[in-house]
Amino acid sequence: MNLSYDSVTDTMPVNRLKKTHPVGVTSKVEFRAVENTPYTGMFRGAKHGIMRISETTKTSPAVGKTAPGFGVKLLRDGMASANLITMFSFDGQKSMNYFKNRWTTILREFGNECAR
Repeated sequence: MNLSYDSVTDTMPVNRLKKTHPVGVTSKVEFRAVENTPYTGMFRGAKHGIMRISETTKTSPAVGKTAPGFGVKLLRDGMASANLITMFSFDGQKSMNYFKNRWTTILREFGNECAR
């Protein structure tokens, strides 16, 4: 996955095999920052963006486990997009509710106990 993280591009890097989150849904988004925010860059807001929410594995209500994640790409003129990738856990969660647990951009290694 380092190939994706180390590449400055808005397309999938050549020869990058997609092993996780193979299926998802996308939507156009606009990021509206709070008025007078002290933040800069992408946190000031963006008129045009794309959000993708996806699942790491094939899910089934009978199993009751998911490993969802999402990415946001905020498009900018004259430079690469600003990107955010987040999920709860590589190992997933024991729930079909994608938003049951708090998501993060810093994940623990594989093999941790599946949370709540």
